[in-house]
Amino acid sequence: MNNYIFLSILFFYLCFSCVSSEQQKYSGIMTFDVAKKYEFKKIDIHDIAEVEYIIPLSNDGFLYTNFVYITDHYFVMFNYFGGDFVFLDRQGNPQSSISKMGQGPTEYLPYYWLQIYDEYRDEFFVFSVPNVLKVYDRFGKYKRTLPLRNREKIPCSIDAFYNYNEEYLVCHDKLSESSPFYLLSKKDGKTKDIDIYRVGKFDSRIVKNYGDGNTMNVSLSNSYAIKNGNNILLTEYGTDTIFAYTPDSRLLPVFVRTPSIHDMEPQIVVHGFIETDHYLFFSTQKKEYDFRTRKGMEQQGYMYDKLAQKYYEVEVYNPDYNGQSLIVTPAEMMTRIGECSSDPHTGIRVLWKEDLERADGAGKLGGNLKSVFEQMEDEDLFILMVLKFKQCDYE
Repeated sequence: MNNYIFLSILFFYLCFSCVSSEQQKYSGIMTFDVAKKYEFKKIDIHDIAEVEYIIPLSNDGFLYTNFVYITDHYFVMFNYFGGDFVFLDRQGNPQSSISKMGQGPTEYLPYYWLQIYDEYRDEFFVFSVPNVLKVYDRFGKYKRTLPLRNREKIPCSIDAFYNYNEEYLVCHDKLSESSPFYLLSKKDGKTKDIDIYRVGKFDSRIVKNYGDGNTMNVSLSNSYAIKNGNNILLTEYGTDTIFAYTPDSRLLPVFVRTPSIHDMEPQIVVHGFIETDHYLFFSTQKKEYDFRTRKGMEQQGYMYDKLAQKYYEVEVYNPDYNGQSLIVTPAEMMTRIGECSSDPHTGIRVLWKEDLERADGAGKLGGNLKSVFEQMEDEDLFILMVLKFKQCDYE
């Protein structure tokens, strides 16, 4: 038991410290009380991140409707109507595309917009109906098909997957009766469970039954995994814990919320966190929704100050966009379905043109955002707001 506590403390020290040894006072696993009221702070997004606004370009050969993924050198777009994936460089210029929509053995039928790009290996993984991953290079050359765990009458047995290392993806299966996380070999699709014990399942949905078989449901945001150095941080909401999964297959608890999610009504989840030079940013979200007014699932941003060793309720604002409040959490900036980042220090927000037009008409745009907005052409759909979160200059 003593060794286990020592390893947890050591992991926390190595992963989350950007302060000097004289200032380092961490004494154990982080705990956070979701029912407690914390001191409030406001922070300018430019104080914690370098912000860049980019207009992605298109032409007749490269058409798309949505942003889906960002890597070190590429933006990946998706054409909702044609099923094409389009690769742009980080200046927003089209470079290549994958046009393999279909039902053939080398084609894909995308579902849930689940996809990632391993830039180092030039491998693009696309979830395809009924239950496989199709793998291509960024020019659309088919490489292989990886089988996934099968479950009868369920079209999708994973609801998220992440690039872990050169050999494996990490998959999350929220319907699993055993471990929701498992490793999937990039080479042949072989799997290995990551054994996270959970007291009970947590369902992120709220379902409204209108009778006669008619239902409506809404879901909380989810952020199951994010890289942290050579480790990957895993959030299983039903365990009240964020774990670090290490390269030697150990699970170390690093963040625990109280009270238990199973003891709350309405339930409140704690999403995973983003680390900057002196802070950890995360959010809570209340599982509560009014189907009549269509309001609910509210998120609240929080910050842990590593120097002061204190939690704060936080509002992150953008002076370039008056009224824009940013929830700095992976669930909103790095791991959203259809809007993901390969880098745990790079966030992304899509600023749609119609919203910017209304904001500009109300005099709410300024700074670099207004300058870039004024460069938009009629055919441009949105601006990509790229946030590179500031890190410490030393290990």
